[in-house]
This record gives sequence, structure tokens and C-alpha cells, in this order.
Amino acid sequence: MSKKIETTKAKWPPQIPLGVGTMNWSGTIIDSKVAGKVLSRNLLREIVELGVSHNVTFYDTAEGYGNSEVRLRRAFEDASYECDSNDIIVSASKFLPTLWRWSSFSFVSALKRSNQRMNLKSSELYFIHSPIHPRPLETWVYGACRAYRLGYLKRLGLSNCNADEVRRAAIIAQKAGLPIVANQIQFSLLTAKSPKLQETIAECKRRNIKIIAYSTLGQGLLAKPDLTREKAEKLRIFRITKVTWNQVQPLRHKIREISSRYPGYDMSHVCLAWARQKDTIPLVGVRKKEHLTSALKSLSLTLTDEEMHELDSLALPKHTFEKPRWRRSIFVIFISLLVFVYRLVEFFFQPHPDTMENGQTDDESLPLNNTTKREEVSKKQERVVLRADDFDRKVHVTSD
Repeated sequence: MSKKIETTKAKWPPQIPLGVGTMNWSGTIIDSKVAGKVLSRNLLREIVELGVSHNVTFYDTAEGYGNSEVRLRRAFEDASYECDSNDIIVSASKFLPTLWRWSSFSFVSALKRSNQRMNLKSSELYFIHSPIHPRPLETWVYGACRAYRLGYLKRLGLSNCNADEVRRAAIIAQKAGLPIVANQIQFSLLTAKSPKLQETIAECKRRNIKIIAYSTLGQGLLAKPDLTREKAEKLRIFRITKVTWNQVQPLRHKIREISSRYPGYDMSHVCLAWARQKDTIPLVGVRKKEHLTSALKSLSLTLTDEEMHELDSLALPKHTFEKPRWRRSIFVIFISLLVFVYRLVEFFFQPHPDTMENGQTDDESLPLNNTTKREEVSKKQERVVLRADDFDRKVHVTSD
């Protein structure tokens, strides 16, 4: 049995075209106050066990998701599952270009801390979360190349990058021999007709870069059969895309109609099957075991060519790529502030309230008599610190 998140045999893309999103896995005081509760450690362990048992090997997180990196690592440490040489777990995090980061060394430093939080020697896949920043995207790609030379990164992923940004990043990475293997972008029937999205997909295919599709269900806008206009207008994606209720109705009706042709399948399964058959890897946010169970069921649904055409004909062009750059910059400003608040909480309120049902922290939840487990955790943390110190020394002596 192995419980390491990453392996030396990791390949890309994953065999099962499905990713588990962990954006809502954070367990800080902020999350408990805003959401009213946090996902328990036991639940996260059960989700990981369910995913691995169905050969789901791609788990997506980010430094901007509170302490989701730590909680994902602990879920794998807690989980019980059998591994053989064919089991490959890729747990990918993301670098966030916050407003206080201005050099390529910021990327290396952030990756170091991310690897430390996830107990990784080298990240199998690490994303640049956004290209929007006063500094050009090339700044972070140069940082990724440096991290690649140091052995702390094996593959680079992009996120929210359009065709031109993909092209620019690929030119630099190719010179360093660093493979760019994925671009994580908003991809659904709400966005499929966007000219800039289509251009981006074509550029990624030309460079053998896999599309990771997020918001495939439109945050429920495309997947909830009983959704009312009042509820839809409260959805964040409704405001971001500026889609109107009347515009989305024909698409919703067609998705519902197609799902009715397949007993036991619903609108969400149709959306996920459509995205999968577009040669993408749908990324599904999982807050309950039922969410993952439903996503797994979609893998057994194959739409006909006619059904794919019917959906394509009703798709909309509401992609953020079509927005002016200043509008896209709002995300970076917001997430920078959020990360800053998370770091303040991390500094003043240690340990994180990484709760189980009884409200204990992750460390407190370890049985008091389980000294072996505590010692293992302590030794892992000590090894991480030693690796981090060594990394710092290497960075400072490595020139551009």
C-alpha cells in the first residue's frame, strides 16, 4: 500500500477523464464563519477513497483555496486504498500571481511552500492560476523554468490563459525543456461559441496541451431542472457572464430533453458527457460523496453525434475571454485580498481549525494514544523543513 500523493511514474493526461476540485475543502476560521461549516476530515478521506477506488487520479487544489492543500494531503494520508504500479495520483496546485509578487523568484518561493504543505519533493503538475498581473506572464514562466531546473517541478499547467498567452508561455517553456501539459479554463455550453475560446482550444490542441474544463455545469445554471429565474439570477456565474434567463432557456430545455432519453441520468450527466466528448477533462467541485458519485456515473454516458450537434447549435459565447482585461483584473485583486486575509489567519490562529465533526483540529483529532502516528507526522514535517532550507540555498546561488 502506498499513500504518497505523487509517484515517480506519474503520467499525463490521466486515464480517467475526470478531476476532483477542492476549492471548498478549506477548513479555516474564515471558512467556518462564511460557510457556516467546514467539510470534516472524515468526509474528505471518504471522498479520496471513493475517487481512487474508481481510478480517479487527478485532484486539483491551489494556494488561494485557504488550507485546501494541507487538507488534501491529509485526506490521502488518512485514506485506505490499495495501490499498484499502475496507480498514479497527480495532486496539482496553483501559483497565484498576487499583487505583492513581482519577480520570477516569487514563483519558485511559492512552489517551495506549496510542496512543503503537500509533502512533495517535486510537484507533478503546478499551474499558473491567472495571467492577469501588472507583470507579464513570461515572468512566472521563467520562474517555472528555474523551478524545473532545480527539480521541484515536473510539468507546468496554465489557467485562464487565452491563445496568445498559451503561445507566449509555450515558446519560453520549450526553450527550457519544460512541458506545458494543461490549460485550465472555463468551458461549458455557456461559453462554447466564444471566438476567443475556440482560438484557445485550437492553440492548445496544436501544442498537445490538455484542456481542463471548470464550471462545466455553469454552477448549476445548466444542471438544475427546478432552477427558477430568481434563483438563477443569484448565481455568481449569472452575473459574471451577463447571460440572461431568456438566453439560457433553449439550452436548458435541450439538456433536459436529452437527459430524459437516458433513464437514470440527469442534466448534469449530459453536461459532463458533452465536455468529456469535446476531449477535455471536466473538473468537478466535490463537497459531498454524492457529487463525486454522480460525476463518476457520467463516465458511462455517451451522447450521439446528433445530440452533440444539437447542444453545440444552442451553445452560447459568454466567456470571460471576451471581456476587457481590466474586468478580468478584478479577480486578481479580489483573490489577492482573500489570500492576504487567509495568511493573517494562518499566522495568528495556529493550528487551522481543520475540523472533524467534534470540532477538533486535525492535530487534536489524532488519538492521544496513537504516538506512532504523531511521530510520523512530526518526522514528515521535519523532512519538509530540511528540504525547504536546502531549496532556499539552491535558489540563492542559481543565477538567471
